[in-house]
Amino acid sequence: IEVRSETRVCSTLIDKATGQVTELIEPFSVEPEEHVEDQILRALEATPGWDALVMSGTAPTGLEPGIYVKIARQLKAPLVIIDVVRELTPELLAVAHLVKINAHEFEQFRGRGLKHPTTLVTDGPRAARLLEDRDGKRREILYRLPILHGVRNPIGAGDTVTAWLTHELLAGRPVTEAFREALAAGSASCLSLMAGEYDEVKRREIAAGIEVVEHGRTRTNTD
Repeated sequence: IEVRSETRVCSTLIDKATGQVTELIEPFSVEPEEHVEDQILRALEATPGWDALVMSGTAPTGLEPGIYVKIARQLKAPLVIIDVVRELTPELLAVAHLVKINAHEFEQFRGRGLKHPTTLVTDGPRAARLLEDRDGKRREILYRLPILHGVRNPIGAGDTVTAWLTHELLAGRPVTEAFREALAAGSASCLSLMAGEYDEVKRREIAAGIEVVEHGRTRTNTD
C-alpha cells in the first residue's frame, strides 16, 4: 500500500556499558483522502487462502482501529492471533483464537474489563503466564524462564514470541507447548544484536530450561 507520507523508522540505541536499550519510534500517519483502509481490504480480497492471521502493532493515525475487525471478518482465517491492546474491542476478541500481550498491556486489558478464553502474558525475563478461562473454570500456567547471560538487544523479542507461537500452532502443537517453544525463541533473540535473530541450538537449550508450573505441579521440557 503506497502512501504520501514517509513511513516511520524505528531506531534502537544500545548502551554497551549498562546494556540499557532505548527505541526511538518516528511518528507516522495517513491522510483520509488516501482511502488506505479500502486499499488494504481490496489487497487482501485479491489474495485468498490464509492459514493464519496475526495482528500486531498500533494502527497509524488516520486509520480507524476498527480496521482490525474488518480484516479478521474478511479473511476468516482458521487461526487468529491478536498482539495489540489499544485496538482491542469485544468484537475483535470474538474473532480471536488467542491474545498474546505483555504484562503492562495486560493491566490495561483487565482495566478495561476485557477478557478472552486464552490469553498469553509475557513479562520480559520474569515468568510468563498462560491464562485459560472456559466454562467458568480458570486455569493459570506459569513459565519460569532460565536466567540469560550476555543479553545484547531485547527489542523484537515479543514479536519473535508471536511469530514462533504462530509457527508452532500451525504445526499442530498444543498451546501449552507452543508457548514454551515461543518463549525460548524470544529469549534467544535477546542474545543477538539484530532483532528477531537467534541461534537454534541456544533456543532449544533455553526451551529445555523453562520450568512450567500448573496447579502446584512443576515440570520441565523432556523433548
